[in-house]
Amino acid sequence: MAGSNRYARVLAFSAGALAGLLGLTQAASAQGDASERFMRIREESAQGPVRLELSIRTLRPSRDGQPTIHLVGVAHIAQPAYYRALQSFLNKQDLVLFEGVGPDWMNVPDNASDDRRADATRGRMRFVAAAAEAHKLAMGAYPSSTQSLLDAADPYARRQIADALVDGWDRPVEYEVSPEGLAMASLGADARPGGDEGDADILLDDLGEISADALGSGEGIQSQLASATGLVFQLDSIDYMNESWINADMTIDQLLGVTPGDGSGAPGFESGDEGADSLLGLLSGDSMMAKIMGGVLKLIGSSEYSRSIFRLALIEMLGRSEELMEIAAPQMGGDFFERIIHGRNQVVIDAVRKASEGDDAPGSIAVFYGSGHMPGLESTLVEEDGYHVSETTWLPAIVVDYDSSGIPPRQGAFFRSMISRSIEQQVQMMKRMESSQD
Repeated sequence: MAGSNRYARVLAFSAGALAGLLGLTQAASAQGDASERFMRIREESAQGPVRLELSIRTLRPSRDGQPTIHLVGVAHIAQPAYYRALQSFLNKQDLVLFEGVGPDWMNVPDNASDDRRADATRGRMRFVAAAAEAHKLAMGAYPSSTQSLLDAADPYARRQIADALVDGWDRPVEYEVSPEGLAMASLGADARPGGDEGDADILLDDLGEISADALGSGEGIQSQLASATGLVFQLDSIDYMNESWINADMTIDQLLGVTPGDGSGAPGFESGDEGADSLLGLLSGDSMMAKIMGGVLKLIGSSEYSRSIFRLALIEMLGRSEELMEIAAPQMGGDFFERIIHGRNQVVIDAVRKASEGDDAPGSIAVFYGSGHMPGLESTLVEEDGYHVSETTWLPAIVVDYDSSGIPPRQGAFFRSMISRSIEQQVQMMKRMESSQD
């Protein structure tokens, strides 16, 4: 037992750091006991199983003609059955607004100038070309068509590539593979060959050397965390290709509060905000800390026993993620926290209101976002838009079964208690650090 206890302490410490990171990406500032309505820990008995459950919360309008809104709070890593249930529910909705911070070329305002549209087009072409280069490295040849490129991509990357295959004027980008290599082109604002300034053709050959590194070199820490714990990553498990699904999020530049770049499509996490850069570098898998944590995760994923202990740690940590985020937010630097939660929430609210206008408003809208965004979104929709809460559906996201994992129930309870104490120690340490900085 003593050896197991020491092992569990190591796992608990590692889980505290890694699950804390996961909590930062999906937790919001504390709002009373609202977190229980969107995320909760449940166990049927002392014999288990232990579940982390997340909610789908349905809001009904007070006015005729307004859509029903479903707040679908999601865990970014979970069990496959959880994502299958979410996919089935989301596919039944008229409109899905989903999160996904992307490069500056992702969103082009309706009133954008031709120069801005040309920059976005260059970024999109670089992104598609980088994906084609990655395909060539893996398969020995460029994909012969855009459909072949899409078919070979992972689920979320498939959606990004599909969006990037349209230029800044909402016309398909020309794509051709020949013995000479890959060629891509946009005909500019006038949609005719040639032209000057905004009307000028945009050719891949004029954009400099493109490599697969433009997609990001590292496997994201969340994907590694999912693999180590026997879970799956949201972006690898959800099909985003439905035409009624719309990305309602900030670009990386907007999130970091920097001036829009040249639409290069590269990750580009440099912002001058050390906290933001560290977090995004870790999420992308490109930072040194991400590589160190990746090594730890490989060791943790070596047995079902260690994976289950780690899942218990995740359940305990995510169950307190709102409290942890409230404490960690001041240490993130600048107004990054304001943007990552409240700024992104405002993008969603604006998208809901825009979609709700006119006679062709959808009958239902699902907001598919990290669960920590949900208290703020619900508050705005109820207080400002006249919605009322109708019902809540709970789905199990992470489950630890003591029998199948080989963990005796009493030992599992001991581990959970120890993990909880470890989390509490981290909370108190963070509070002391905050007090010392005042």
